[in-house]
Amino acid sequence: MNFEPLQSFRQEVYRLLSRARDATFELMDAVMTTKHASSIAEFSLSPMFRRQYPSTYEALEDCRPQRNQAMKLFISRIPTQKYLTLAIDHTPWPRPEAKTLKDRTYEHQGKTKQGIVIGQGYSTIAWLPDGEGSWALPLRHERITSWESPISKAVWQLKQVLKHCQQKVIVLLDREYGNAKWVLATAELKDVDLVTQYRLPWQSAKIDLSPGRVAQSIFTLLVEIGTPAIAPKLRGKSTGRAIGYKCTPRTRYPVAKKTYSQPKKSQQTA
Repeated sequence: MNFEPLQSFRQEVYRLLSRARDATFELMDAVMTTKHASSIAEFSLSPMFRRQYPSTYEALEDCRPQRNQAMKLFISRIPTQKYLTLAIDHTPWPRPEAKTLKDRTYEHQGKTKQGIVIGQGYSTIAWLPDGEGSWALPLRHERITSWESPISKAVWQLKQVLKHCQQKVIVLLDREYGNAKWVLATAELKDVDLVTQYRLPWQSAKIDLSPGRVAQSIFTLLVEIGTPAIAPKLRGKSTGRAIGYKCTPRTRYPVAKKTYSQPKKSQQTA
């Protein structure tokens, strides 16, 4: 079996992580191979994560991935087709008790009784393979600030993606984006799955695997191909805080109200 394409791709992703790349890359592998975790620190229990649990938090805090370069890398992995299908979705992240988190807003969430939660909203633009299945390739995933609307963020993300797409594109949006529509294309990806041979004894040898089946089987594959992350070096035990040291309370922030103006109905339907 040829692992070189996957190893090359992982090496390129590793290079684009910039700061804290070793801890971040191992955390990514831990997330992919861990079924259940109630906190970020629990990912440090994965055999894929060779560092101590504080490094899980440090990886998220310090890592500054090159997002534009990562987007171009992901787009380059899509086979050349006549059409390309992109989907854009706004997802709220409820954080009602996180008073030290900046720029929390009131977010719409249809599954709650109130329909509105306090937290942050995120906009994701992903490529959808044509045909059946639940696969998607995220190209951009970014927070919607208090001075942006889901539609303005979606438009900005779409422009970034289209700069590097050679195919025609069709964009799918849910109802919350109103009457905004872009009809530009559709596409399809048929990739050879390297994890088809890694399955539980009672499972059939399916060729077209779901994301869940791949996630279930990818641990063995990652062990076999290895990781580009450098092994950690032991630095001894920290001396801890000095006696008498007092922590400064973190700043509390009020919930921000959206400052963007809603477009007129005539502009939405234009």
